[in-house]
Amino acid sequence: MGFKNKIVDSLKYLKLRDLLGVLIFAAILPVGLCYKTYLKLSKQHLWLFCEGENDARDNAYVLYGYVRKNHPCINAYYVINKRCTSYDKVKALGNIVNYGSLKHWVFYLAATKNISIHKSANPSVALFYVLHKLGVIDGHRVFLQHGVIMNDLKYLYYGEANFELFVCGAYPEYRYVKETFGHSESVVQYLGLPRFDKLYNIDVNKKKIVIMPTWRSWPRCDNATPTSRRANGR
Repeated sequence: MGFKNKIVDSLKYLKLRDLLGVLIFAAILPVGLCYKTYLKLSKQHLWLFCEGENDARDNAYVLYGYVRKNHPCINAYYVINKRCTSYDKVKALGNIVNYGSLKHWVFYLAATKNISIHKSANPSVALFYVLHKLGVIDGHRVFLQHGVIMNDLKYLYYGEANFELFVCGAYPEYRYVKETFGHSESVVQYLGLPRFDKLYNIDVNKKKIVIMPTWRSWPRCDNATPTSRRANGR
């Protein structure tokens, strides 16, 4: 597909509500590029962590805490909505950027590493999807994930989601992603998930029962097994 056709194809993802994001991007772009140039010339890093507007409980949060504690020389920031319930625990680690703020826009454009459990985690999901897809910005994205991939997720294929690092948490998953998703071998790495590392050396109260509901809609109490559901496309 030529670049012109890519532009036409990408426009379908933008809605009227994204117009404000386009205007902000146009205004912020020169500032972001200047800051990006400054970081490059001064050989400084800017690592931007995010899990979503209201989230701080997964791989990005765990890795951010590790970096802040063990590598304070890295210029690391965490993006989150300052009005959400998770804000206070991130505040204890310092360097917070309010989600969707102008600072978020500038830092996302300038960051030497955008680190997230999602392929988005930016100020305007639809707009930045188009910008990344067209190659207008590189983003320096590190995809930490929040689980282990077992399905053919075409939205994570190279071309749909271009990463500098694609982290896998299991060896069979690593082989599957490397052989199927089209990313280069240097991008897909079997490194494990940060939140798994945090499970080591902790005290366990064996008298507690943990109930972990899922947000998924397909599990239900019938005779269908996960294997049969996948076979049926569920």
